[in-house]
Formats: sequence, structure tokens, C-alpha cells
Amino acid sequence: MVQFLHYKMSLKQKLNDFIILPRKRMKKNLTLVFLLFLNLGVFAQVKIGKNPVTITTNKVFEIEADNAKKFNVNQTDGKAYLENKPTAVPADSLLLSKVSDGEIRQMSINRLFQYMDLDGDGIPSINDPDDDGDGIPDSTDKCPLQYGCAAASDTVSTHGCPYTCFNQIDDSSNGTAVITSFDNCAVASAGSLTKGTAVGTGVTQTIQVTTSKAGSYNISATAHGVTFAGSGNLIKGTQNIILTATGTPTVAGTDTFKLNTTPNCSFTRAITSGSTNGTGDMTLVNCSNASAGSLALNKAVSGVTQTIQVNVTALGTYNLSATTNGVTFAKTGTFTTLGLQTIVLAATGTPTVQGDNVFTLNTTPNCTFTRSVGTDITISSLPAKDWGYNCNSGAQGANDLFAVGWTDIGSTFTVVGGSYRLSFSGSPLTVRGKVTAGTPTKPLKGVVQYRVVNTSTGTAYLTASSGTIEAQGCTVRSVGDFSANLSSMSGSNNTTTALPGGTYKIQIWAQSEFGGCSSGGSDFWAGCSPTKPSGGSLTLIAQ
Repeated sequence: MVQFLHYKMSLKQKLNDFIILPRKRMKKNLTLVFLLFLNLGVFAQVKIGKNPVTITTNKVFEIEADNAKKFNVNQTDGKAYLENKPTAVPADSLLLSKVSDGEIRQMSINRLFQYMDLDGDGIPSINDPDDDGDGIPDSTDKCPLQYGCAAASDTVSTHGCPYTCFNQIDDSSNGTAVITSFDNCAVASAGSLTKGTAVGTGVTQTIQVTTSKAGSYNISATAHGVTFAGSGNLIKGTQNIILTATGTPTVAGTDTFKLNTTPNCSFTRAITSGSTNGTGDMTLVNCSNASAGSLALNKAVSGVTQTIQVNVTALGTYNLSATTNGVTFAKTGTFTTLGLQTIVLAATGTPTVQGDNVFTLNTTPNCTFTRSVGTDITISSLPAKDWGYNCNSGAQGANDLFAVGWTDIGSTFTVVGGSYRLSFSGSPLTVRGKVTAGTPTKPLKGVVQYRVVNTSTGTAYLTASSGTIEAQGCTVRSVGDFSANLSSMSGSNNTTTALPGGTYKIQIWAQSEFGGCSSGGSDFWAGCSPTKPSGGSLTLIAQ
């Protein structure tokens, strides 16, 4: 009797690779019938069975059954062939004689070993973690089917082991495959890694290898909490292996992953930080360090920025943004120095809603800043304003101008903080003068100005003036009162000015001018207070 000892064959191994050894312990007996054919040394052909006069070309011996299935022997190499083998049976198979009736059956070597108890411990190989019973688990045993042989260096002379362990685990693959070269460790990368966040699905690294022997592989690469790993079977030749990532990255930056094989290769993967959305790392210090420009309703943003302050703790890239109400503040770049520094976020877009807008930075942790979206504010139908009738004392040229001081006009209104300009139009003004002696030749002119004032602070902003406008030209005047109407005065202040949010009121300033042209020594005249009829409008223009 003979028994297989400590050998486990894969479906792809050739029959002449396994060894039959005597064994003291034995769980089950299998009788193996090996059909041996000798070269007869002659060139005669022998045919037995059906069609005895017809023999397949290049066969020295042939048996043909009634169903036309044949058993024959090659003339050139003496190899025997059985045509009546079952379909879909692996090429690496054995012919076995069934004890009960002597029928020859075919079984794959792999299936045979799965159901044998090779070490006599009562556990079939298919379920046995230590097939050869040497105390070394199959997962780490270089020769998992040879008792006492655990390393590739174990030889016949030292441990009675084969020179090449059957199913030997190879360092190039950590499996039975032999990888001769790692051709490319960066064939393709998929997915992304973020510091402190468990690796999600779809994070892979594709490498390319060339094998000289088919078999299994178990390859991995680990760095800073992340492992890329893959296992399976390789065919002979050049092929790709996909390694899948698991774990949680503990650092941000560009990490190098080295394969756990000999030989090996390495690949790099970027690990972003939630604090920067890049490979750099930072802590937020102040998200409202400074701001410039303003946002206006339904107007494309231009020249608007927000400056934040951060403390950089690791060099690398960053990608920061904050979006609200159609506007995005953003900046990308690379940290090249550590420590405190500022980042200027530039705004793009067009706001569609008026009011205060809170922008939240796209980082973990994050911070916020507030920017207001202003809108044009128009006050129509400005009311009339009468300062009474007052004149300077009559004199020659000394009292031509009569101005009334800044005076509130109209109702208050609310302003959303932002940058504005001011304009007015259609504002009427009646200018007046008085002659007390003689017949001077005098024109009548006028000026009107508007501004807005914050009711809480009393601060005035955006003074807009019409400039001096002539209402009536040089006219000979006699003693008496004179007036002229300016029906539609306009003006603007085009200097963009930042207004804090709050309640505002309008103020008006006006002046009559009754001087110039010609006069005599006995002529006396003076300017008098103007008056404003109702009408006109004022607009704060959001920038």
C-alpha cells in the first residue's frame, strides 16, 4: 500500500509534480492503478476491439470500445491517452481504480487532496488549517503539505524535504505564483483618501506584474493606517492586479506604499486633510480677518475678497471655498511655510437675495463669515422744504449768497451694509433775491446738495451736488423781490463708499445766488433763502 503524504495540488499542477511517499499513519486507503506502457522496440501497430483493422495514425497500440471511445499509445513518445474521460474534468487528474468493482475513474488532483486526511488528525484537507500537521499554519508554511518543511531553504539533506517544496509559498507573491517583475506600480489609481476618515468604497491601486509560474498571490502595502491589498490567482505572463484600500489615514500629505513582496515596488497616494481639502494641514484662527468690496443684488461680483487667518501645521496643497446665495469665495494654492499666515479668498458669482449672507468654509473643522448683499434704494417724490423767507442785509456785492444749512427731509429708510454711490434727479429749487436800492443787473442762480446720515451714529455719507445752475440770466432789476425756478436739478457722488447696515435719513442743503453782471454805486441788493418744491428722487446705488 502507498499513501500520499503532505502534498496539496492545485488544479493547474502537472501530475509529475506530486510525490508518493510511504507513511506510517494512515486514515484512508486509496489503491492507485498506474497503467504503464513499455516501448516494445518494434514498429508494429496493435489494434484490439472494434474496427480491428483500422488504427489511428502514429499509434502503436489501440483499444476501441463499441461506443468508439479509444485507449491508445503514441508511437513517438510512448504516452498513453484515454478518450473516455468525463467532460469538464481538469487536465491535472488521476486515474483511480474503484475498490468495489475495479472500475477506473478519473478525479482531479485538487479534489482528491481536498477530501484526504493527509495528517491523520480527522480533519479533511479542505477544512484543515495545518494540512501536514507540523504545527505551522498553512498560511505561513512555505511547504504546507510536507511535514517539517517550513522554509524554502529546507532541503533533503537537512529535513528530508524536497528541493522545491510542492505548492511552495513564494516571496514574490506571498502565494504559489512566481512574479519575476513588478512592471508598473502606478498603472491606475481610483478614489481618494482623507485624513481621519475611514476609506470608502472604490479606493484602489492597479499594478502590473509579469509571472513565470501561475498560482495564488496575497499582496499588500500599508502606510499610516491604510492598507492596499489583493489576493487571488495569477496566470503565467503579464497582467494587472487591483489592490483595494481599507483603514483610516492618520496623516495628511503624499504617502508612499511599498509592497510586502521580494522583489517589490512602491506607489504614492495623496491623503487630503479635512482642514484644507488638500495635502497640507492647518488650523483656522480668524475667518473675518479683513474684507474688501461689496455684494450687490443681481450684479456680478467684482473686486470682492475675504481674508482669513490660519496656522499651517503641515506643508502641502489647499483648496478652500465657501458658497452662499450664488456667490463663491475661493482660493487654491500650496503652503510652503509653516505658522500663522493669511489667505485671501476671491469672490465670483451673482447674488440673488438681498441681506446678510453667512458663508461657511468647506473644511473640517470650519468657520464662517458674513457678507451683506445690498440693493439699490430709491426714495421717490421728495417732499417740499421751506426755510421761510429771509434775506441778507442789502449791500453792494457782500451778501450775494444765501445758503440754508443741512436739513432733514423725507422719511428714514434701512440700508443693508455694503458699498454704494448716491445720485439724485428731478429735484426742483426756487432761488430768490432782493433789490433795496437802484437798478442793478443781476442773474439768479442756485445749488442743491443731498446726503445720507446714519441715524445711530450721526455720520454723514455720500454728499451729491448739482453744482451752481443759472435759473435766470443777467436782468435789470428794480427795487423789490425776485425769484426763479430750477425745475429739475440732478447730481451724483460716484465715489463708492462703504455704508454700515442700519437706519438712514436724507439731508438737503440749498443756496440762492443773486450776484454778478453789473451794478452802479447806488445799487443795493442781497441773496434770499431758497425754497424747495415737492418732487425729485434720490437713489443709493449698490456696488
